[in-house]
Amino acid sequence: MKAFVFPGQGTQRAGMLRQLRGSFDAVKDIFDAASELSGIDMVDLCTNQKDDVLSITSNTQLAVTAMNLAYLRLLEREGVTPDIVLGQSVGQFSALAACKALSMEDIFRLLIVRSKLMDSLEEETGLYAVLGLTPERVQEILDTMEPAPDGKRIEVALINSVKQTVIGGRLGDLEKAGALMQEAGAFSVKRARLNHAFHTSYLKDMEEEFSSFVDTLEVKDPETRIILNCSADYAKGAEDIVRDIKMQCCHPVLWRESLSLLFENDNLDIAECGNGRTMQGIIRDAGFRGKVYLMSNPKDFQMFVKAVKQ
Repeated sequence: MKAFVFPGQGTQRAGMLRQLRGSFDAVKDIFDAASELSGIDMVDLCTNQKDDVLSITSNTQLAVTAMNLAYLRLLEREGVTPDIVLGQSVGQFSALAACKALSMEDIFRLLIVRSKLMDSLEEETGLYAVLGLTPERVQEILDTMEPAPDGKRIEVALINSVKQTVIGGRLGDLEKAGALMQEAGAFSVKRARLNHAFHTSYLKDMEEEFSSFVDTLEVKDPETRIILNCSADYAKGAEDIVRDIKMQCCHPVLWRESLSLLFENDNLDIAECGNGRTMQGIIRDAGFRGKVYLMSNPKDFQMFVKAVKQ
C-alpha cells in the first residue's frame, strides 16, 4: 500500500531546488506555471533566496508546493502512483494534485489568493510547537489562561502526535503559554518559522473572501483515496474536499487522527514527498515502525521505487 505524504510550511530551505538539479528538466513546467501565475521567479526563489525571503507566506506556500509537486512528478515518471495521499496544512494542496481533485494551475491560483489574504492580516500572530505534552494536557493548560480583553485566547492549531501539539495566537500570549508548558514538563517549546496563527480563529477575517474564491474552482471527485486535515477522514467526493479546504483556515489540523487512519492500512510504504524529513519524525512519533522514505534523498527515492515495484 503506497502512501504519499506531503509536508507543509516550515520545510522550506534556502537553495532547496539544487537537490533537483539532475532532474530539473522533468519538473521545470511546475516552477514555470507557479512563476507565470504569481509573478514570482520560482527558480530564483528556491535556488538563490535566503530563508527570510522564503519565509514570507506568499513565497513559502508556493515554494513548498512546487517542491512537493516536483517529487510527485518524479515518482510518476518512474511509474509509481499512490494508493492513499495526505498532506499537512498547505501540504494538503499537493495531495489534492496527487489525487486529481484540483489541477496544478488551480492549486497555484488558490495558494496565491490564500497567501495574499493571510499576508494582509495586520495582527502579529504566530505558532509555537510544544513537544513532550499530550494534546489533552496542552489544552488543559491553555484553559487555565485568562483570555485577552477582547476574548481571544491561545488555540490549538495542529495536533501532530501524542507528543507534539502546535498552538497559535498573539506572540506575547504565546510566550506566556510557552512558559506554562515548560513548567508543566514540556521538553521543548519552539516558535515555528511562520508569521501567522494558521488554523486558528485569528485568520477569521480572511475566511469569507477565501471561501468565495474556492467556490469558483472546479474541484473533482478524487481518483485516489485522500485523508483530509480537518475531518481526519477519507473524502467521499468533491463536496468533502471543498468543505475541508474552507475549514482549514480557521480550524485545527487533526494530523494525529489522520495518521491513525492511515496506519489502519496493512503493508504501508510511506513516501515523504517534499523537502527534508519533517513528516518522517512526526510519523515515527505517531507510532509507525516501518521506514518512511525521503523523496529528497536520492538513495531513499530509489529504495522506495524499488520496494513498491517488487
